[in-house]
Amino acid sequence: MTGLAILAAVALTMLSGCASMSNKSVAVPLGEWIPVQEAGLEEPLETADQMPVFGDGGGLSEFRYYVMKNFVYPEEALQCNIMGMVKTEFVVEKDGWIKEVNVVESPSEVLSDELTRVLVMSPRWQPGMHEGKPVRVKHTLGVVLNIKSN
Repeated sequence: MTGLAILAAVALTMLSGCASMSNKSVAVPLGEWIPVQEAGLEEPLETADQMPVFGDGGGLSEFRYYVMKNFVYPEEALQCNIMGMVKTEFVVEKDGWIKEVNVVESPSEVLSDELTRVLVMSPRWQPGMHEGKPVRVKHTLGVVLNIKSN
């Protein structure tokens, strides 16, 4: 992959999509959803007394580094020059593992799949705490993916 620098940064701006594909963002379903109550789970919180922390306390900057280091730009996306923001929601569970990854918007399914893979393979987080107990906490993450020629 000489001559290409792949940049992945957390941001909230949208870049152009592939010229041969639609520039629209698409919602990518990731399987069959079972209502939280039917699965016997508590609804995840948006905020907690103590929010989940990635890894051994490195926080958001360490998580950004983890995502950028482990994201492998799909060959199809490189060939088609697909770039843009993949916005996801996920839950950090009481045990610290990421579950329920949901892609909210994306310029491409291959980018969605790769970001989902990276999130699901994430090291364990320190779980969120609310009123002294571990809780499920929902996060939103927007990752801007850009291909830049050197």
